[in-house]
Amino acid sequence: MIKNNQYRFSQLQFEKNKAYYGNNHWIIKRNISVLAESLKRALIIRKDDFVSRSDAGQLVPERLWKIGRTDDDKLFNRKKRSDDSEFVIDVLIDSSGSQADRQAQVAAQGYIISEALSQAGIPHRVTGYCAFWGYTVLQRFRDYEDPRETNERIFQFRAYANNRDGLALKTVGSSLMERPEKNKILIVLSDGKPCDMSIQRPGTRQPKIYDGEKAVKDTAYEVRRARNQGIFVIGIFAGNEEELSVEKRIYGKDFAYIRNISNFSRIVGTFLRRQIDME
Repeated sequence: MIKNNQYRFSQLQFEKNKAYYGNNHWIIKRNISVLAESLKRALIIRKDDFVSRSDAGQLVPERLWKIGRTDDDKLFNRKKRSDDSEFVIDVLIDSSGSQADRQAQVAAQGYIISEALSQAGIPHRVTGYCAFWGYTVLQRFRDYEDPRETNERIFQFRAYANNRDGLALKTVGSSLMERPEKNKILIVLSDGKPCDMSIQRPGTRQPKIYDGEKAVKDTAYEVRRARNQGIFVIGIFAGNEEELSVEKRIYGKDFAYIRNISNFSRIVGTFLRRQIDME
């Protein structure tokens, strides 16, 4: 194998990512454990029978006073079994150069989510994305049915080049829709800065500049489109605070801003449980 500069940079960043994990081992392990247990409990509750108020079933004597006094005819309880308890999750990680100052932290965040999902038995895929020479490049760290040890590949995460968030979201969302599970979730770890100022290669057609308002609107459109298809999209903000307003415009209320990795499992768990818990 020819060890060119790109290969050497990748190996160096892999070692830095692993060193960060080693230095924060207990915090990361704790986050994984808390998130995994939270998801397991939510899934168990969802799969169990649950009782709802109904106009037929087992009579509840305490409600008889409503007869003739109110329009509420739900005087009974009925047991129902949830038949939509299967979930599948995609984790999409912004691998553009603007993430360069926090590569190890982003890799750790992706690893925490993947390990927790593996422990909870939820099929999931983890993909990095960037734009290079006019192409959007997707790096698959693990596929839906891969064994748990595959999660280690997430430490190969490296930030470089540009990012066309809208196209990455569209591509991953399309393949996620092909999954048989009824409940689909897409988690996007990004810095809220969609931007592709590609350098033209000799003899090729220059791709259109993807930056500013146009890029933000395109990404927000793909988020809305995925949600309209039935995918719950969560944005996890890993950028600088001055970019927070852009993240809000793209993901609306369903985004998390995590300043400290110690709170990672609690914040992410809140969003995921919202979709898993029975209403």
